[in-house]
Amino acid sequence: MEKHSRYNENLAYKWADFSEDVGSIVLQLKDKKAEAVLAVAMGGISLGVALSRELSLPLYTVRVKSYMGRQRGDLYIGELPAELKGKSVFVADDIIDTKQTITGVCERLGNYNIKVVEKMVLCKREGVQENCVMGREIGRSVWVGFPWEYKS
Repeated sequence: MEKHSRYNENLAYKWADFSEDVGSIVLQLKDKKAEAVLAVAMGGISLGVALSRELSLPLYTVRVKSYMGRQRGDLYIGELPAELKGKSVFVADDIIDTKQTITGVCERLGNYNIKVVEKMVLCKREGVQENCVMGREIGRSVWVGFPWEYKS
C-alpha cells in the first residue's frame, strides 16, 4: 500500500475488519427503519451491498466524485435514482474525512424529498463532528487502504 503525503500511518483494512464493522453497524441500526440503502459509489458500494443483504433492503447507488487521483477536487454528485423520491434511506459510504461528500449527498437527497434515516460509514476520522453510525474511528494522520483497493 502506497503512503500518502498528508498521512504518516497506513491502515491495511482487511476483509475481517469489514465483516466486524458491518456486524457492528447492523447492531447499531436495529431500532431504525428505512426503505432502502443508498450506497455512495465508489467507496460505499461494498458496505451498501453488505447492509442491503443483512437488512433485506433494496440497494441503490449514486455516483459521487470528489478526488482527482489523490487530490481533493470539486464535488460531483450524479443523478439520484428516481425510485427513491419520497422514500427513507440509509446512506452508506466508506469513510467520513472532511464531511464534504456525505454532507453534499444528504443535502441533495433532501432536495428530492428523500429522507435520510441514518448515515453509515466503515471509518470516521477522530475529531470530525458528524452524527453517523460507524464501524470504527481512525486517527487524523491515518491513510486507510481498503481491501477492494489493493491486491492482498
